Amino acid sequence: MKKAGRQSANEMNVVERMKAPTPPFWKKLRKWSLIVVAVAGALAAPPLGIVAAGYVAAGAAAIAAGAQVAVDDEKVKE
Repeated sequence: MKKAGRQSANEMNVVERMKAPTPPFWKKLRKWSLIVVAVAGALAAPPLGIVAAGYVAAGAAAIAAGAQVAVDDEKVKE
């Protein structure tokens, strides 16, 4: 997985970061934020149509995306 010449997670491109191992904390954060996205999506759909649920879903999706690109440096160097 690690290409020759790569020194750390700071030098990875986005595709390499997405494929690299994720630390346990960020895995849990990603899982819970995806659950929040699903619940907020259900609340935003008719007949409830709660407007704030859309903002919650967007925020949780952004957190999930950020958690996905977190990299465990110790496992990358192995």
